Amino acid sequence: MPRISSSLRPISSKVGATSTSSEVSNSTFDKSSAVGSICFLLRAAAIVLNDWASSVHSFTSTQWQQLVKESRSSPLRKICRTWSSRPQRRLMWAPTFDDMGLREELIRGIYAYGFEKPSAIQQRAIKQIIKGRDVIAQAQSGTGKTATFSISVLQGLNTTIRETQALILSPTRELASQIQKVILALGDYMNVQCHACIGGTNVGEDIRKLDYGQHVVSGTPGRVFDMIRRRNLRTRSIRMLVLDEADEMLNKGFKEQLYDIYRYLPPGAQVVLLSATLPHEILEMTSKFMTNPIRI
Repeated sequence: MPRISSSLRPISSKVGATSTSSEVSNSTFDKSSAVGSICFLLRAAAIVLNDWASSVHSFTSTQWQQLVKESRSSPLRKICRTWSSRPQRRLMWAPTFDDMGLREELIRGIYAYGFEKPSAIQQRAIKQIIKGRDVIAQAQSGTGKTATFSISVLQGLNTTIRETQALILSPTRELASQIQKVILALGDYMNVQCHACIGGTNVGEDIRKLDYGQHVVSGTPGRVFDMIRRRNLRTRSIRMLVLDEADEMLNKGFKEQLYDIYRYLPPGAQVVLLSATLPHEILEMTSKFMTNPIRI
């Protein structure tokens, strides 16, 4: 028995040593696995956030498939397979104006105006707007937002019909006049009629211009609503309403007039809203004016 006992001692000590090294190995593996999982999740989150910022919320299948291959954790692999099996939406953005499917005479006007390459908001928003989608674009001045909706408005016009087909509302006379100039410049080869309907100008001139027929009206809410009530601005053919600097219009007390103008528009009119900020009042308004809007 003593010999047996002594012969067992080395084995026992070997087992203990093996057990200890196994625990250390498992502990190291658990830590490295946890770190790897965290890194993986951060990379996955980066893809989601980057894609969400592109405005169309479409996930890049190849990126997910690569993550699936790299993931060693079955729960993470399951998550990736779930996302990568979702129906993929095509990324609706265009790197150049020629890729947007615009009419030839409008393309000529764009290049003649001096534009060479679309800005970030133009790349993302124009194709969505000309598809007829309601769009909420959060954009500051200087980002190319005016050209964004101006190009979209011009693309959708039927210039053989001299009736108002697009209405653009702005908080100030200066901005409304500036938008009119941009519309006329970009549509120089389209024979477009655009009138600035703003306060502080001769009402008789507004009436004369509107009776002549305008494809696009750019104006301030007060004067525009007055012309609608007088029946000089006919809304039956309006297919698009653009609210530029919507937050500023609300700050200036135009909320009720915006709602009143919207009530005169045909059902199903497309709404495009641009705003530097999106306070609660803006979001409340979009819920009443818009149908399944895309946010950019």
